Amino acid sequence: MPFRLWRFFSVVIVLSLLSACNSYLKPDRQPADAYARQQVAAGNYQGAAQAYWQLAQSTQAAMRESYQLTAIEYALQSRQLEQVQNWLSQITAPTPQSRPRVQLIQTQMALLAHKPEEAKSLLAQIQIHLLSANGKISYYYLQALSLEALKQNVPALYARLTLDPLLHQASAIQANHTAIWKSLQNLSITRQQQWPVPLPPDFQGWIALSLASREPAAKYQQALQQWRAQHPQHPANYDIVGQLHNQPQQRPRFADLSQVSHIALFLPLSGKFARPAGIVRDGFISAWYADKKTSKPKVKLYDVNDNNVLDFYQQAVSNGAQMVVGPMGKKATAALISHYNDFPVPTLLLYQPEALQQPGTRIPNNLFQFSLSPVQEAQIVAQHAWSDGHRIASILVPEGTWGERLAQAFSIQWQSLGGSIVDSQFYNKKNLASPVRAIARSGADMVFVGAFASQGRRIKPQFRYYGAGGLPLYATSHLYEAEDNPRMDKDLNGIVFVDMPWVLLKGFWKEPNWLVTAGENNQAQAFLPTPDPMYDSLQQQWSERMYGSSKRLFAFGIDAYQVINYLKRVGNNRYTPVQQAGASGLLSLNNLGIVQRQLLRAIFKSGRALPLKTIQ
Repeated sequence: MPFRLWRFFSVVIVLSLLSACNSYLKPDRQPADAYARQQVAAGNYQGAAQAYWQLAQSTQAAMRESYQLTAIEYALQSRQLEQVQNWLSQITAPTPQSRPRVQLIQTQMALLAHKPEEAKSLLAQIQIHLLSANGKISYYYLQALSLEALKQNVPALYARLTLDPLLHQASAIQANHTAIWKSLQNLSITRQQQWPVPLPPDFQGWIALSLASREPAAKYQQALQQWRAQHPQHPANYDIVGQLHNQPQQRPRFADLSQVSHIALFLPLSGKFARPAGIVRDGFISAWYADKKTSKPKVKLYDVNDNNVLDFYQQAVSNGAQMVVGPMGKKATAALISHYNDFPVPTLLLYQPEALQQPGTRIPNNLFQFSLSPVQEAQIVAQHAWSDGHRIASILVPEGTWGERLAQAFSIQWQSLGGSIVDSQFYNKKNLASPVRAIARSGADMVFVGAFASQGRRIKPQFRYYGAGGLPLYATSHLYEAEDNPRMDKDLNGIVFVDMPWVLLKGFWKEPNWLVTAGENNQAQAFLPTPDPMYDSLQQQWSERMYGSSKRLFAFGIDAYQVINYLKRVGNNRYTPVQQAGASGLLSLNNLGIVQRQLLRAIFKSGRALPLKTIQ
């Protein structure tokens, strides 16, 4: 069983919910429970469980159920899960007063069985106002655990903040504060300034402290002192602030990039990934040639694979490389991060390893991450749909890992914003009609669609067939093949999607105030952007590589070089909201060293992809 869950049972249930003076029992206890309480005091929870159960069998009906539940709670604490199931099955019709206790026990069992959705559903059935003070402690902690397991990080944070003023034990308070702090540190500055209301207790103070902790080293201690002066009674003063004074660098540390003059570029230039890697290389080198600085760094190429990446990394550093860009494969990046606890030189991975995406995971020093992540695109789609005023979503994605990742990413982001999801459906080549029909009747006011162009051309007509042709559909860039094809793409009309400037504007990110707006019913005006001179030149030079979806890899290579200059430019202020107008999006860096992309919205009209005005 998860250690953190058992630790919670030890701290919260034993010290709070199931203390020797169990608050669920009447204050005028009979002396008959003295032996059971002795077992609790001695830490013998298994013995306490048996004692309370025996006591229940010989006591009056009014107290029997309460003793039974106390026995079950101690059996749960001592990990007697089969005993818990057996005893719980004997309480077939709990009284209204006991029902919340039963539901909390069932929630704990669901979490121990790794069923967070079931736990969340059980918690939703509990009438919180019927819980005792200690019952509410269990409720909000279990709610936080279930939401964290579902990666619904903002609602989980709200649950922990609501829990915090209810706690009395120092160890439970410290554990909760640590969890709150980790959650805040995994959110971008922009996200920390946009929250659904109502706000939980002490929330503004937590946000202010998180922002203060991101100040540059020269202003760090002063920012903490100012925070303390403004929030003298805030609960974070008792633990987190002291830790921050002693350990001022909670985020990854990075070497100074301003003097980088030698870059090692790691790409799989031979083997099955040679073609996409070659396109990324051409984009990177094109950006290097376009860089007019007289002091631009020299670039040395390395043909890396899963087996030689460690050897080449050590060789590159030995040869004087002051920064490494790449690799871009799953196994090669995994090999590096499993070998290096911290990286000897700044390293920009062209991939986001899943091992580093879990909240609270330590990010190695000197490590940056940049990718064309479909997960990040699904999150951006959620943000755009929310900004458009939608609140109730359904999800339609293909069966398989790719669809599941998109669905999960959209769901987490959507619910963190405060939206609800009423249905999720998975389709395949043979079964599309049934999932679409279910979504069309789900009552959603928008649908997130995970699909490539060939799939999308079948999906939109299906919605019309089931009478939901006007239901707004949102998608990632995978829906668009990056070239206008009016005859084929007319079946995509009305779908809103996100994509990069290199595809939609034939150039770099521009201020979006000149882009057309969808207006009512998504009736956009036709617009043909003027291609950037660099785009025109590259299309003439590499017509094959600058066609269709390959253009996105070219833009990725361009921006991989641009990110280096961006990091040089922002220097020690890289945690401020400085942005770089790139080919793959509007680029920025979060506090974990991950390059984030803001994408443009577009809509299909008359079979063509038209850019839409960005929400300001």
